[in-house]
Amino acid sequence: NASSTGQRWNAGAAFTSSGGFAVCWSEFQNEHSDIAFQLFNSGGTAQLTELVLNDDYRGAPKTEPAILATSDWFNLIAFTSKAADQGNIMASCISNAGVMQISNTIVNQDVSAALQSEPSLGSSSTQGIIVWNDSRDVLGVPGQRIYGRYCSLFGLFTTNEFMICDSAQVGIKASPKVAMIPSGKGLVAWIDLRASSPQVWGRWLTAGGALDGVEVQISQAGTDSSCSDLSAGVDLTGRFYVTWVDRRTTPIVRGHWYNADGTDGGYISYTPAGALIDELASAINDSGEVTVAYTGNSSGQKLYIAAVDRASAQILAPTQINDDNTANPSEPDISFSESTNQYGIAWVDRRSGVRNIECQILDANRLAVGINQAVSSANLEYMISPSVTLNDGRAWFTWADPRQYGQNIWATEIIYEPTGIDDNRPGVIPSSFSLEQNYPNPFNPTTEIRFLLVTHGHATLEIFNIAGERVVTLADGVFSVGEHRISWDGSSQEGHAVASGIYFYRLTTANGSFTRKMALVK
Repeated sequence: NASSTGQRWNAGAAFTSSGGFAVCWSEFQNEHSDIAFQLFNSGGTAQLTELVLNDDYRGAPKTEPAILATSDWFNLIAFTSKAADQGNIMASCISNAGVMQISNTIVNQDVSAALQSEPSLGSSSTQGIIVWNDSRDVLGVPGQRIYGRYCSLFGLFTTNEFMICDSAQVGIKASPKVAMIPSGKGLVAWIDLRASSPQVWGRWLTAGGALDGVEVQISQAGTDSSCSDLSAGVDLTGRFYVTWVDRRTTPIVRGHWYNADGTDGGYISYTPAGALIDELASAINDSGEVTVAYTGNSSGQKLYIAAVDRASAQILAPTQINDDNTANPSEPDISFSESTNQYGIAWVDRRSGVRNIECQILDANRLAVGINQAVSSANLEYMISPSVTLNDGRAWFTWADPRQYGQNIWATEIIYEPTGIDDNRPGVIPSSFSLEQNYPNPFNPTTEIRFLLVTHGHATLEIFNIAGERVVTLADGVFSVGEHRISWDGSSQEGHAVASGIYFYRLTTANGSFTRKMALVK
């Protein structure tokens, strides 16, 4: 077991005909009770269950996987496949039980052989979105544009793709990223070479899924000289964050954050001491702290983490993550889990002499939980393009490797905490739908509402004042089974701030309705 705390008992083992074995035990930790197990090969090495995600096992390469936990039960995956033309964006969905829900849907809807690449994922409480870089001609005009398409939380597409960037801006683009808050409002950002140097541009999306205004420059042309390594995320209050590396003489971490309504918050600037930044990925925690995972060469290539707040104050000085100095790490990715306040990092690692994927779980204080761990127990030629997502004690990893019949997309899951649920939450499949008390309560200016559904279907979440008048509809759509979280910032349907007082929130589903009371105090 990875953790040294907690209580464990009733361990048992069973052997396979090939000499491998499994160990199973009862475990109580962090107020969770569960049954845990681990598989081993005949040499005693822990084995991980790996799944191939693409359904064509031969021929053309698949690469650039991205994975995102869209709920407590489902993980959305997107990747680039050259099975049909220069490149299509494919989508799949896998449950936490390792069962494919949706397999290999082509996301882009063009009929040309144009290259689509660099997919990125985002989700609200009710839907997901995939954005990508697209090289198709538009009205006979070649160039690169940013496209997107909405889907359900488990990968069903019921709407068409749409162009996000200005169609007249056909300059070279790279690394589109998307972030969404529970209401559905989103921000898409990308690197754009429309001027003399690569800058960060973006466009807002409304909660209803429409383009919101015109393109905006997120970086500062007079300050940022050459932008790369883009990331995007949100915090618990609905603020949006976009971070990148400004590759000046001494590369620095730069960022721009916005309030939940899209108004400007300010810029972030941070220069880590020690090794220069080579490659970087960022994650945002609930309070808006920016944690960066980056590679740098200081007496050998190493992987570090550091953290700053949105006022650019350092929270964590650069700390080495790889525990083998021969690892020569590259391609870092990082994810934050708001349910456990932990971080997961994955990277390409060369300590074994070939390119494998290693990972590390960090606690809420960004301290390592256990040691570096390989995500695959196979003896592979190479692994590239790692992506990681964390939620509710589980870490899912995806990558590309050519172990059989061409380069395919693989995934595996590591349970880094007991998977039991605390007393205030249902088990893996809830037995009845529920509406939980908002938190914090009383609140100012933002609160979070959680509800649980037992069946996939339509749900509405509305806010009413004490006179029974509807103030705002926070959600009205189709939801998956499981837990959902939606924030309210005290605004009416028209976007105006409401007065202090008592309000009621009502959840309505096919199984009935439930109402609770909350207080806004200013």
